[in-house]
Amino acid sequence: MLFLMYQQHISQTEAAGKKPNPEFQMATLKLLEDEIQSVYGKVPALIYIYNYEALESGNRKEEAKAIALQGLKEYPDSVPLKVYVYLNTHDETIKNDLLKNHANHWMVKQFEIK
Repeated sequence: MLFLMYQQHISQTEAAGKKPNPEFQMATLKLLEDEIQSVYGKVPALIYIYNYEALESGNRKEEAKAIALQGLKEYPDSVPLKVYVYLNTHDETIKNDLLKNHANHWMVKQFEIK
C-alpha cells in the first residue's frame, strides 16, 4: 500500500504539471523502508533510487548524494544508482563503466553522459 501510495502521488502531481512534495515522498519512503527492512531484512535498490530522487527534489543534495553512494555499495550493478553517483561526483571510473557497459540505458542517454 505504501508503495502504491508513493507511486500515486508521483503520477498525480506529474499529470497535473506540479512538482511532488519531497516531504511527503521522504516520509512515505521512510515508512516503506522500515517495513521492508523488518519483513525482508534488506532494502531494495528501488528504495535507494526513490530516496535519492525525493531528496534531490527537496534540494537536499548532500543527503541525496550520500543515499546514492550507500545504495551503490549495496547494489554495485544498479545503473540508476551509478548514474546518480556519477552526476554528483563526476567519478571517471563510474562514467567509463556506464559508457562501456550501459551506453544504451535510457538514463545514460537522458542525462547525456558522454
